[in-house]
Amino acid sequence: MTNTVDEMRAKILFDVIKEPCGMDTILSTEDATGTILNAEGQVVVSSFTLNANQNHEINTENIASGVYMIKVANQNFVSFKKLVVKK
Repeated sequence: MTNTVDEMRAKILFDVIKEPCGMDTILSTEDATGTILNAEGQVVVSSFTLNANQNHEINTENIASGVYMIKVANQNFVSFKKLVVKK
């Protein structure tokens, strides 16, 4: 599989750090907006602002166990990462 430069760049623009206490941390290298979506594409957590190179904690205690997608986007990129919530 061949990756374009944009695809490779999008993979490193944000990361999710799993925490065992029901809080997860997102770190983005650019200012962006984040949203958490369920498997059907429905918004579970509304848009939240991510500031470049600053940790943003998200509380997953009120989200049911399952697999979700975190969408992070700005005018330069759109990227998704999987978020697994286990209770």
